[in-house]
Amino acid sequence: MICALLPAALPAAAQPRTLSGYVQDASSGERLIGASLWEGRTGAGAVTNAYGFFSLRLPPGEALVAVSYIGYRTDTLRVGASEGSVQRVVELAPTAGVLGEVEVTAERHTLGEPTLTTRVSIQEVEQIPALLGETDLLKAMQLLPGVKSGAEGSGGLYVRGGAPDQNLILLDGTPVFNAFHLFGFVSVFNTDALRSVDLLKGGFPARYGGRLSSVIEVAMKEGNMRRRAVRGSIGIVSSRLTLEAPIRRDRTSFILSGRRTYIDALTRPFLSYEQGKPTAYFYDASAKVNHILSPRDRLYLSVYAGSDRFGSETRGDWRSTGSLGWGNTTAAFRWNRLWSPRLFANTTLTHSRFGLGVKIEERGAERDADGFERIIASGARYDSGIHSEGAKTDVDWIPSGRHYVRIGGALTRYRFNPGALNYRSETGVVRFDTTLATSSTRAVEGAAYAEDDVRLGRSVRLNAGLHAALFAVQGKPYLSAQPRAALFVAPASGWTLHASYADMRQHIHLLSHASGLGLPTDLWVPSTRTAPPERSWQAGVGVEYAFGRYAVSAEKYYKEMHGLLAYREGASYLTPGADWEDMVTRGRGWAGGLELLLRRRTGRTTGWASYTYARSMRRFPEISRGLAFPDRYDRRHDVSLVVLTRLGRRLDASLTWVYLTGNAVTLPVALYETYRKGVLGYFQTIQYFGERRNGYRMPSYHRLDLGLTYYFARRPGREHALALGAYNAYNRLNPFYLDLERTPRDDGSMDARLKGYAIFPIVPSLSYSFEF
Repeated sequence: MICALLPAALPAAAQPRTLSGYVQDASSGERLIGASLWEGRTGAGAVTNAYGFFSLRLPPGEALVAVSYIGYRTDTLRVGASEGSVQRVVELAPTAGVLGEVEVTAERHTLGEPTLTTRVSIQEVEQIPALLGETDLLKAMQLLPGVKSGAEGSGGLYVRGGAPDQNLILLDGTPVFNAFHLFGFVSVFNTDALRSVDLLKGGFPARYGGRLSSVIEVAMKEGNMRRRAVRGSIGIVSSRLTLEAPIRRDRTSFILSGRRTYIDALTRPFLSYEQGKPTAYFYDASAKVNHILSPRDRLYLSVYAGSDRFGSETRGDWRSTGSLGWGNTTAAFRWNRLWSPRLFANTTLTHSRFGLGVKIEERGAERDADGFERIIASGARYDSGIHSEGAKTDVDWIPSGRHYVRIGGALTRYRFNPGALNYRSETGVVRFDTTLATSSTRAVEGAAYAEDDVRLGRSVRLNAGLHAALFAVQGKPYLSAQPRAALFVAPASGWTLHASYADMRQHIHLLSHASGLGLPTDLWVPSTRTAPPERSWQAGVGVEYAFGRYAVSAEKYYKEMHGLLAYREGASYLTPGADWEDMVTRGRGWAGGLELLLRRRTGRTTGWASYTYARSMRRFPEISRGLAFPDRYDRRHDVSLVVLTRLGRRLDASLTWVYLTGNAVTLPVALYETYRKGVLGYFQTIQYFGERRNGYRMPSYHRLDLGLTYYFARRPGREHALALGAYNAYNRLNPFYLDLERTPRDDGSMDARLKGYAIFPIVPSLSYSFEF
């Protein structure tokens, strides 16, 4: 009895105690993700989670805790010696202006958070010069080491030798299946509505699963709790507008954001129906409501919808229409609750849908020999899509100052519609209508994880965990256990060493064409009895050293991938009557490389220089006669330079320069003529491509982009600016594709040569942005 009462009789200062709470923006009340807290006497630290929550164990006696966040003034919390466990809401004031003294892009978190996450600064993404002035999150990521672009101008991401479908892209925790507008040239993310973006390329913690190459977590803003705010931009091809405001001050807020291009409105008045009236536009819209139910409970509802429409209509004796459309919708409902100072939980319900439709129609009339008019019509339509609904719960538990435990589980239901091709013909006498459909498939995916971020000493931290997954489809269960570990050591001031290992599984696949343009006609399909899940393992080691305003890092990695899917030679999504499982083959891949990064983190001029040496190979038994071949985007050398500087109180300048080894391509090694017999015989040119796919290289790619921004007004929340940019400023004609041109010789033979075609010369841009 005495022993049980003894702890209650001890002085409060000797009791274990916890400082917990939230860190938020002082001007808007929005929670800050990844804010750092540091207690200097013991070296104990903490980082706020995805909802701004933190929990930090304090030593006996008075404690001083520094709180800092990128782009905000550092604050200090004082906890008295007589205070026990306390809960605080910390408000940080933003630094004035853009590119302030503490603005950082791609800033690695301190040792207080043992992760290989790269945080991308939205402020600097908006400063980077962009094609047509369209600021683009995914294109900015292409400037980071280990992340490569696809075709020029596109936003495709190829991370450490992986394919685009191996990137898990989450918008407020909901998967986005197609992250691009305009055939891949613009991403679906409107930066005005974004709060934070995190990128993981390796060393994945156990809480992530379902993809092989990367995780991109995108969080929308929550809405200003204190005042109304309007932000927007008017550009050459599109405009955007964002409104956020409190519904009830410091209790409920909302944010609405929309964007639309007006390419069709600019071109249609100048074209006749005989030339073809175009339809070409995209739009996206998002909304979020944030409600504080109680000091311990908070609710969020966020939705997104976006669509692309491209087509043409021709009128005359014949009417012809063609259209291509695709779009995403996502929704997330979240409830997070603080159960105790050391226990935080978040529950999320998600919905995501991607749909694609291709439609071609022709209609006209002709008269027969007797003068009778006959209506002739034909058409074809192709539809495909993927739907998912899910629920998940994540729990953060801090049992002591040495451990940060995360546990959770998720359940997701999928419906795959790989494609239905409908043909219709009408001749006035005979009608023909048929549908060649690939059957819809349903699947269920379950996952559970547990991980512990444990401090092994003042300078050593270990994140270790296990991710378990179950994928059930067609009565076949696929069960996997995926171990993860990352070790961080700080041997001296400014130095951080790390080593990591991750085992991954991917249960859904994207069937892509060799064009690599990131077309929406790529098909999402599930793992089946004949196409088991993809799997990979990745290991890496690295070092980082921070000195003054600079930091330099190097990382070496190696990755193996098994169960990759690809179309067989000659197959495509339009192959009539064929199921997708009959058109694919399975193979393996491997990738490795070295990533170097030098960055300037603070001051009037910030930016970084990066170099990546990488190799990515593939082997499929039924492709290239089973020989290993380089992946299409196996670009051995990749150099990026980003400079963002403030020239004066009202003037900013930016510069990016990139160099990449040319894409690997498959080219014919021989041409020959053959005669096709028949009633109307003809000669046909046959191209022989040799035994090895992607055996040639396009010319090396390099480009300089420039940007200049003049601010008419420059105060926090009160900005008006005019931005002038030049994409490909020195007019480098980088080939977008190669074509084989043939010209006849005097002796009757053919002369063949390759010719490259560039689609992006120097492209100027002009936009006006405002905020009030």
